[in-house]
Amino acid sequence: MTVADLELPLWSAVAQDNNERNPVMMRMGDAVGNGIVGNETVGYFVARTFLFLTSLGIKGEAIRFR
Repeated sequence: MTVADLELPLWSAVAQDNNERNPVMMRMGDAVGNGIVGNETVGYFVARTFLFLTSLGIKGEAIRFR
């Protein structure tokens, strides 16, 4: 699995502006392609951070990236 295939909870700027409370589960590759994540480098490190946090035992559904 590559980080582009990793599905994680994302909370887009538009969702934040609309006061939406629930993040959307999305593949990192799709998030970068749709402009939700600014570029591939940021997407890579967000995905790696998610993997690190879940390896520590933090539940994936408790993590939100803004």
